[in-house]
Amino acid sequence: MSYSKYILITGGTSGIGLEGARVLSADPTLHITVTGRTSPGALPANVEFVACDLADLDAVRAFCASWTRPLSALILNAGVMMASRSMLSDLESTFAINHVGNAALFFGIKAHLTPDARVIVVSSELHSGEARAGRPNWTTAAEAAAASLPEMQSGMTLYANSKLANMLFSHALSRRAPEGWAVIAWTPGFVPAGGSKLSRDRGMLATIGMPVVAALLGLMGALGRPMASLSTVPCSGKALAELVTGPEHACEKGVYYQIEKKGESSAQSRDVALQDELWEWTIHRLGVDSKI
Repeated sequence: MSYSKYILITGGTSGIGLEGARVLSADPTLHITVTGRTSPGALPANVEFVACDLADLDAVRAFCASWTRPLSALILNAGVMMASRSMLSDLESTFAINHVGNAALFFGIKAHLTPDARVIVVSSELHSGEARAGRPNWTTAAEAAAASLPEMQSGMTLYANSKLANMLFSHALSRRAPEGWAVIAWTPGFVPAGGSKLSRDRGMLATIGMPVVAALLGLMGALGRPMASLSTVPCSGKALAELVTGPEHACEKGVYYQIEKKGESSAQSRDVALQDELWEWTIHRLGVDSKI
């Protein structure tokens, strides 16, 4: 069957990424590719799984080299929390996967993006520093990438730094993207029963602990002290799909959505100097051409 559009979702094998793919698959003219380390199992006929581990840049490059289709939407969704593994041994693992791996995939596949393509960068409300559960501690991209300062060592700070990197990268790309592209930063809210694999590399303690954290944060929300906007997998999956297909999102740039509502990202993420510094660090680290 021929398809009208091809869509790629990194980290689309569980949680909100997988739900977004399933919502999009209701349109039989769309073809959706989801990537991850392991197959999600049975998928709709117009959704395919292709293995790609963002912790391994050689695997990312091989995946991009094998891609031949015009790409109408790229959703950089893959992410981990408190990762313990990365092939980039000189970088902190959470930052390496959440930012560097996704950025490597973007640069490797950007030549296939159509003139009206949409690039959606998935971040987190933790990027803002307003949440009680974790705040970024950002000086430079190099220091965040290496987690070189003692105050950067906590797991939640590492995750928040990586999500701030996602936001900075999205805004930097927005200022460099072709006129017809949409470049959107998006946060899915906090999903207490998200079914994602964010902490799966941390072993039994993290696996057991995450549901406890989810329950506590859900309780905080019920008491009027939310860490972030509470959501559900169906709600956030639908919102993600709408960003991909909604005509009102065509050519949007430099925008930030919290689930389905347009908002304003943190002042730090809007700092053009920080955006450019991360952009330059990233292209030099990856050895790629910055021309879009």
